[in-house]
Amino acid sequence: MQADFRFHCTLVEIGGNKLMRNVMELLQEFIMVSMMRAQPVVRVDPASAEVHRAVTKAIRDHSPEAAERAIHAHMDLLARRLAAATDSNQPPQGQRPVEIS
Repeated sequence: MQADFRFHCTLVEIGGNKLMRNVMELLQEFIMVSMMRAQPVVRVDPASAEVHRAVTKAIRDHSPEAAERAIHAHMDLLARRLAAATDSNQPPQGQRPVEIS
């Protein structure tokens, strides 16, 4: 998870957007929790690796169109995983639901 988060931080750095870098720093804990919800068990994930490779290749090739397609594929994958995690009503691994009385 940490490596994945660092990948995203690197993308923000490459983009040169200081505001986005600050947002990433401020939301790091929330982002990590969301990542754990999307993939609660750390494992080799071919689908995720494929979209990350596509993003990296697009950047190396200086291809904004390919980068946009790769980012959309990445976000679609993440949205499906978050929806599945939310639908299951399961807390992230290692956490228990909070009861409000």
